[in-house]
Amino acid sequence: MRQTSHSLLLCLAASAPALAAAEESFTNIFTQGKAYLDLRYRYEHVDQDNGLMHADANTLRTRVGYQTGRLYGFSALIELDNVARLGEADYNDTRNHNTRYPVVADPDGSEVNQLLLRYDHQYGSAVYGRQRIELDNQRFVGGVAWRQNEQTYDGFLGQLKPLDKLTLTYGYLDNINTPFGPDGQHGYPTNPANIEGHSHLFNASYAWRPELKITAYHYLLGLDNLAVAANAALGSQSSRTSGVRLTGSRAGFGYALEYAHQS
Repeated sequence: MRQTSHSLLLCLAASAPALAAAEESFTNIFTQGKAYLDLRYRYEHVDQDNGLMHADANTLRTRVGYQTGRLYGFSALIELDNVARLGEADYNDTRNHNTRYPVVADPDGSEVNQLLLRYDHQYGSAVYGRQRIELDNQRFVGGVAWRQNEQTYDGFLGQLKPLDKLTLTYGYLDNINTPFGPDGQHGYPTNPANIEGHSHLFNASYAWRPELKITAYHYLLGLDNLAVAANAALGSQSSRTSGVRLTGSRAGFGYALEYAHQS
């Protein structure tokens, strides 16, 4: 089957600048905070040789947020997203039942994209709440930023840097907010709005030198309400993945070598 897809993205962003660092004070939370607004217009055209009509999707993502200043290493972030259709719904957004058209998985809706508490230390950081997680090349854990509704995660992420160039990462997840819609949209076993379960992420990387960075990982994904097919058992997409990744650059050339095993 031939498929042709064209997309146009236009982003506008504005923010209020944070003030310079000052002595530790409760007011730092506000005086060193930053509010921001981001507008992203997207046009996507899909042409498939399968009898479906051509899809044309015009959508606008509006993102507003506030990042507090730090107080003794602690800070907080709240970020709200809205995805809105502009014009006709000449596409299948996976929720509007327009199955005459190919899928453009950008359904309408509003939700909290991030809501977290963060602690930063010279030897690492810890984040609790709804957050963006992007590990390595995002092949297994990432934000799916290509879609209008970013994928974020509910849980805990800790990073420890006990030695120079060594980073140890552990994450625990109990919910994944997928690109397929805001909270409350359920009943879709192959693409739910929220994937529930208990997942553990282990990642260790050592940036030995510019020519070589070594990363090893082990991801245990418990995806309780996600199915491999509509008539398959829930949880059939749960997986266990282990791998190693080598990256580096020299004289303007870069490389990436990776091996992973998944069951």
